[in-house]
Amino acid sequence: MSRSAESSIRSALLAVVILLSLCAWAITYYQVANMGILMQLGVPMSLGMEGRINPDSLVAFVGMWLVMMVAMMLPSTYPTLLLYRTVSRSRTRRPTLATAIFGAGYFLTWTASGILFYGAYVVTGAIRMSIEVVPILWTKKQRA
Repeated sequence: MSRSAESSIRSALLAVVILLSLCAWAITYYQVANMGILMQLGVPMSLGMEGRINPDSLVAFVGMWLVMMVAMMLPSTYPTLLLYRTVSRSRTRRPTLATAIFGAGYFLTWTASGILFYGAYVVTGAIRMSIEVVPILWTKKQRA
């Protein structure tokens, strides 16, 4: 592959990374501005909230998680994507496809971890609410 073609591919990859990152930041800003909608769906936003396990809550949380991972991590993965593309050029006939699959796998792994964190967060919130630590502390403060 010629230097100009490789330079064009690097520029295109950089443009995609910048565009996806900006879109993810814009969506993240929108999500923060509309936390009430997420809370209505049952997404626990703090450990003080019990949360609900239902498809709407799970999809909202995982979507929010994935977008925030792209916003935060995609810009810093650009050098890794370039390195992977360089290595895959000598090992496959379709290095661009291999790089896209590598990047998708990276973010799908983070998405899977987000699903685990969602479950742990809901369980922790439910346990916390069942212990009723807050009413006990509130009662002690009122007596003093």
